[in-house]
Amino acid sequence: MLVSHFIRNHSVDSKTLDFLFNYKTMQEAWDNCEIECALRLLEESDHRYNTELRRFACWCARNTPITNGTTWELLNDASKNCVDVAERLIDGKATLLESSNARSVYMRKFYEVPLEPHITSAYAAAYATAAYSSPRKSAGEASYCSAYAAFCRASYIDGDAAGLTAAKAAYDAHIKVLRELIPTPVWS
Repeated sequence: MLVSHFIRNHSVDSKTLDFLFNYKTMQEAWDNCEIECALRLLEESDHRYNTELRRFACWCARNTPITNGTTWELLNDASKNCVDVAERLIDGKATLLESSNARSVYMRKFYEVPLEPHITSAYAAAYATAAYSSPRKSAGEASYCSAYAAFCRASYIDGDAAGLTAAKAAYDAHIKVLRELIPTPVWS
């Protein structure tokens, strides 16, 4: 699809519009956008990618790279259970009630988490479990929270410059995974 056709048929915010004007086709734009823009573009896909966005939110909570590991290592058991239940829900192996119960336990255990990187990773897990929330919002918040966890962890260990580098690496990993889940988006 041509960018001009997409713009005519979809309401696009000014930031996304400025980005799109650099490309002729939507595939070119998709192949070159950053995570925030990609998620905004997917809002215009008529809920076509809800499952992929929920999988992406789980991936962020589980696999976002941080200094010396992944965000999974920052999660307490209740947060890990949230992600596990969310993944099972996506696969049809858990119910909304199980998801709700996992989230309730998470909320009760939330303040047992000691440091900021752990807390923001826990938020990512919560967003992954948020079956009642829009998939795009869940994906966006899980991406942001896990990247922020990477920033906090690296900043705490090596200073703010390392934190910024870690956050960029997290976002780079996120867009790579999102493009693997949705290699060629279809817009109406």
